[in-house]
Parts: sequence; structure tokens; C-alpha cells
Amino acid sequence: MAEPVPPAGPATEQSPAETDTADQSDPGPASLQEHAAVHESVPLYEINPPPVYPRVARRRSYQGTVLLDVRVTAEGTVAEVKVAQSSGYSVLDSSALNSVRHWRFEPARRGARPIEAWVQVPVRFELH
Repeated sequence: MAEPVPPAGPATEQSPAETDTADQSDPGPASLQEHAAVHESVPLYEINPPPVYPRVARRRSYQGTVLLDVRVTAEGTVAEVKVAQSSGYSVLDSSALNSVRHWRFEPARRGARPIEAWVQVPVRFELH
């Protein structure tokens, strides 16, 4: 069965400006938005179909995990997807790419504002 591997949880990034207390000037609303915590984009697993496990890969007992880099728009659609780490089998990599290319995501957010961002999505192909 091919299945996406859920990330451990939303990651947050903290910019150096957030941790630097030496500058005590009033940053203003626009600056605060720039330095707000960034929450990583997350695939909507409940609505995204799992990748197809290619018949030839099943027959040959191919298994592995494909790690994809996915650029998600502020609207939650996929703008770009590429293989960050191959499963070792191009047929599995292609199936993962073709599937995730059509997925929907909860977009990344800076504060409350959705933003475009890259996220890594692992897809595991495992025979049972």
C-alpha cells in the first residue's frame, strides 16, 4: 500500500529578530507580521488520495520511501513538486510525484496570513 507519511507536527521558525532583545524600538504592525512565527504547510491527508502503487512495482516487490519537496501556494495548491530523495525506483518516484502534484494543503502561515512555502512530504510504498 502506498501511503503518505504524516509529518511529526507543524514546525515553527523563529527569526533572529524575534530572539534579539537588544533592539527595543516599536516595530509597528507591518514589521510584526514579518517576524511572526511561520507554521509549516500540511497536506490535507483526509481528502488527498494516496498514490497508486504501480502494478509493476508490486510484481517486483519494490518498496521504499520517496521524499518530495513541494512548493505550496498561499491558496493551498501545489505550484511545484520535485524528488528530494528517491525511493531507489523511478516507477515509485513517478507515482508519488504524479499523485502529490494534485493534492491540497493547508498553506503555511506567517502569523494569521497564508504564505507560499516549501514543505517536504515523505511518501512510503510498502507491501503488506
